[in-house]
Amino acid sequence: MYTVDSQEVRRRGPLVALLVANVVSVLGGSMSLLAVPWFVYQTTGDPLLTGVAAVCETLPLVACSFFAGLVVQRLGARRTRVWSDVISGAAVVSIPLLHATAGIAFWQLLVLVAVNGALRAPAPAASLVLLTAASAARGATTNSTTGPYVASVRVAATAGAPLGGLLIAVLGAPAVLLVDAATFFASAVLVQAFLPVDTSTRAVVPARAATPARLGAGFAVLRRDRALALLTPAVVVLAVLKASWASVLAPVYGQDVLDSSLLLGCLFGAFGAGATAGSLLYPKLTALLPTQHLLWAAVLAAGATRYLVLAAAPHPVWLLQVVLVSGFAVGVLGPLWLDVQYERVPPEQQSDVFGVTFGLEQAGVALGALGGGLLLQAVPVRSALVVLAAAALAVVAALAVTRPLQYQPARVTADPPAR
Repeated sequence: MYTVDSQEVRRRGPLVALLVANVVSVLGGSMSLLAVPWFVYQTTGDPLLTGVAAVCETLPLVACSFFAGLVVQRLGARRTRVWSDVISGAAVVSIPLLHATAGIAFWQLLVLVAVNGALRAPAPAASLVLLTAASAARGATTNSTTGPYVASVRVAATAGAPLGGLLIAVLGAPAVLLVDAATFFASAVLVQAFLPVDTSTRAVVPARAATPARLGAGFAVLRRDRALALLTPAVVVLAVLKASWASVLAPVYGQDVLDSSLLLGCLFGAFGAGATAGSLLYPKLTALLPTQHLLWAAVLAAGATRYLVLAAAPHPVWLLQVVLVSGFAVGVLGPLWLDVQYERVPPEQQSDVFGVTFGLEQAGVALGALGGGLLLQAVPVRSALVVLAAAALAVVAALAVTRPLQYQPARVTADPPAR
């Protein structure tokens, strides 16, 4: 008869709880990315106001990400994650509740989406700090858990949009916002219940370190560590290119080149499937290939190769295969970038660095959406894809010349020595 090993449950519990909490919250957040603009447009009938609401959520998310390290250092990783989920959930649930009762003014909606964006900002940094402790509790290295971590988030993000669209059609946008709020609350309960207090950075970082002077600590680490200083701009550029394609170029490509929304959806599905597989197989690939070579190959396949093939617009069968492979490469890049940061950044400074790199990537996403629109005003979509491919090739060339991973980690302390 099978019996439950309580010690094994305690060992695996924190990591499983963290992964499930991330899946739940990311799934709800992905649904809200569709439900919030749908709700705004449905209630205002104004596309400009819909865009204003999106900006009011995005800008606080980007700006507050740079303060994430300070928040995690002050409150601890677990408490930061729990309060981030709770307050974000409260902001989201207030939108349909006000709409159904007293009515919601547009300025109130803007305040609530801004609070949601701002409070979501510290959660990724807190989660990545918690991942280290949860992996240690299981007796595993972070290198072996970053792949499943990224894969779980990617699956939830991919499934959230179609699930949100289905629920909007069946229940309406206000009901989907209620579901989204419930996912935040469920995530907070999981983290609070299964991740013990000693997994928080507050247990290892003195309170005196969590001062406003630490706001530049993440940038200081990126400047001092040669590998991070070289890789961070490359990651941001790739985020700009990815957002340009996904946010702007892809819909135009689907209409003007593919002439099929179904085929475009299949491309995104193949990309998501490849990315999930790449993240899950990443630990095995690191055992087979040198990290430097894996980095070059992944960047080449994820960027330049994909955009050039899209510009060439071959037969859909070939196109799907190339997009699948490029998705696999993107799936490898996610955990690889996390592992580089885990390896080179001392534990007491990880929240600072994770907050800064997440903020820079989100800024790249916003810049990419804007840049993609400007690019399409100047050239046709296939020419725009060639421009993206050229930029991606420049990233590969820069990484090949600088060889960032050859530099040893520059260990720096959280506080400068006393004079």
